[in-house]
Amino acid sequence: MIQAVRHPQVGVLWDVHHPFRFFSEPLADTYEKLKDRIRHVHLKNSVATDGGVRYTLMSHGDVPVVEVLRLLASGGYDGWIAFEWEKRWHPEIEEPEVALPDFIRVLRAAEAQLDIL
Repeated sequence: MIQAVRHPQVGVLWDVHHPFRFFSEPLADTYEKLKDRIRHVHLKNSVATDGGVRYTLMSHGDVPVVEVLRLLASGGYDGWIAFEWEKRWHPEIEEPEVALPDFIRVLRAAEAQLDIL
Protein backbone atom coordinates (compact mmCIF):
# COMPACT_ATOMS: atom_id res chain seq x y z
CA MET A 1 0.00 0.00 0.00
CA ILE A 2 2.76 2.44 0.92
CA GLN A 3 4.49 1.85 -2.41
CA ALA A 4 1.25 2.50 -4.26
CA VAL A 5 0.69 5.81 -2.48
CA ARG A 6 4.10 7.34 -3.30
CA HIS A 7 3.53 10.58 -1.43
CA PRO A 8 6.25 12.11 0.76
CA GLN A 9 3.78 12.76 3.57
CA VAL A 10 2.84 9.07 3.85
CA GLY A 11 5.09 6.96 6.01
CA VAL A 12 5.10 4.00 8.34
CA LEU A 13 5.30 3.32 12.03
CA TRP A 14 7.87 0.58 12.59
CA ASP A 15 6.52 -1.38 15.54
CA VAL A 16 9.69 -3.42 15.95
CA HIS A 17 8.24 -6.08 18.23
CA HIS A 18 5.48 -7.42 16.00
CA PRO A 19 7.35 -8.71 12.93
CA PHE A 20 10.27 -9.83 15.10
CA ARG A 21 8.27 -11.71 17.72
CA PHE A 22 5.19 -12.94 15.89
CA PHE A 23 6.65 -13.63 12.44
CA SER A 24 10.32 -14.29 13.32
CA GLU A 25 11.33 -11.79 10.67
CA PRO A 26 14.95 -10.67 11.00
CA LEU A 27 15.18 -7.01 11.97
CA ALA A 28 17.41 -6.21 9.01
CA ASP A 29 14.80 -7.62 6.62
CA THR A 30 12.00 -5.56 8.13
CA TYR A 31 14.17 -2.46 8.17
CA GLU A 32 15.17 -2.92 4.54
CA LYS A 33 11.51 -3.04 3.51
CA LEU A 34 10.52 0.02 5.52
CA LYS A 35 13.63 2.19 5.83
CA ASP A 36 12.69 4.87 3.32
CA ARG A 37 9.27 5.38 4.90
CA ILE A 38 9.90 5.06 8.66
CA ARG A 39 8.48 8.12 10.40
CA HIS A 40 8.05 6.75 13.93
CA VAL A 41 9.27 3.72 15.91
CA HIS A 42 7.63 1.76 18.73
CA LEU A 43 9.89 -0.29 20.95
CA LYS A 44 9.09 -2.84 23.64
CA ASN A 45 10.60 -6.14 24.70
CA SER A 46 9.50 -9.66 25.50
CA VAL A 47 10.50 -13.29 25.61
CA ALA A 48 8.76 -16.16 23.86
CA THR A 49 7.03 -18.67 26.13
CA ASP A 50 5.25 -21.96 25.56
CA GLY A 51 1.99 -20.06 25.74
CA GLY A 52 3.02 -17.14 23.56
CA VAL A 53 4.77 -14.02 24.81
CA ARG A 54 5.76 -12.57 28.17
CA TYR A 55 6.42 -8.84 28.07
CA THR A 56 9.54 -7.75 29.92
CA LEU A 57 11.55 -4.76 30.91
CA MET A 58 13.59 -3.50 27.99
CA SER A 59 16.75 -4.94 29.57
CA HIS A 60 15.25 -8.40 30.12
CA GLY A 61 13.79 -9.40 26.75
CA ASP A 62 15.40 -10.80 23.65
CA VAL A 63 14.47 -8.16 21.08
CA PRO A 64 17.95 -6.93 20.07
CA VAL A 65 17.58 -3.25 20.91
CA VAL A 66 21.15 -2.34 19.95
CA GLU A 67 20.62 -3.83 16.49
CA VAL A 68 17.41 -1.81 16.06
CA LEU A 69 19.23 1.40 16.93
CA ARG A 70 22.17 0.51 14.70
CA LEU A 71 19.84 -0.06 11.75
CA LEU A 72 18.02 3.20 12.36
CA ALA A 73 21.28 5.12 12.66
CA SER A 74 22.63 3.55 9.48
CA GLY A 75 19.79 5.12 7.53
CA GLY A 76 20.00 8.48 9.27
CA TYR A 77 16.72 8.12 11.18
CA ASP A 78 16.27 11.12 13.45
CA GLY A 79 12.65 10.71 14.48
CA TRP A 80 10.93 9.60 17.62
CA ILE A 81 11.31 6.23 19.32
CA ALA A 82 8.33 5.58 21.56
CA PHE A 83 8.59 3.21 24.49
CA GLU A 84 5.53 0.99 24.60
CA TRP A 85 4.58 -0.14 28.09
CA GLU A 86 1.21 -1.83 27.98
CA LYS A 87 0.45 -2.04 31.69
CA ARG A 88 -3.24 -1.39 31.08
CA TRP A 89 -3.55 -4.54 28.97
CA HIS A 90 -0.92 -6.57 30.83
CA PRO A 91 -1.35 -5.75 34.53
CA GLU A 92 1.23 -8.37 35.53
CA ILE A 93 4.16 -6.37 34.13
CA GLU A 94 6.22 -3.99 36.24
CA GLU A 95 5.03 -0.53 37.10
CA PRO A 96 5.93 2.33 34.74
CA GLU A 97 8.11 3.82 37.49
CA VAL A 98 10.35 0.76 37.11
CA ALA A 99 10.01 0.29 33.34
CA LEU A 100 10.79 3.82 32.15
CA PRO A 101 14.13 4.17 33.98
CA ASP A 102 15.09 0.73 32.68
CA PHE A 103 14.28 1.84 29.11
CA ILE A 104 16.41 4.96 29.56
CA ARG A 105 19.33 2.87 30.88
CA VAL A 106 19.10 0.54 27.86
CA LEU A 107 19.07 3.45 25.40
CA ARG A 108 22.00 5.14 27.14
CA ALA A 109 23.99 1.90 27.05
CA ALA A 110 23.21 1.55 23.35
CA GLU A 111 24.23 5.16 22.83
CA ALA A 112 27.58 4.48 24.45
CA GLN A 113 28.06 1.27 22.48
CA LEU A 114 27.10 2.72 19.11
CA ASP A 115 27.94 6.39 19.69
CA ILE A 116 24.78 7.41 17.83
CA LEU A 117 22.10 9.01 19.97
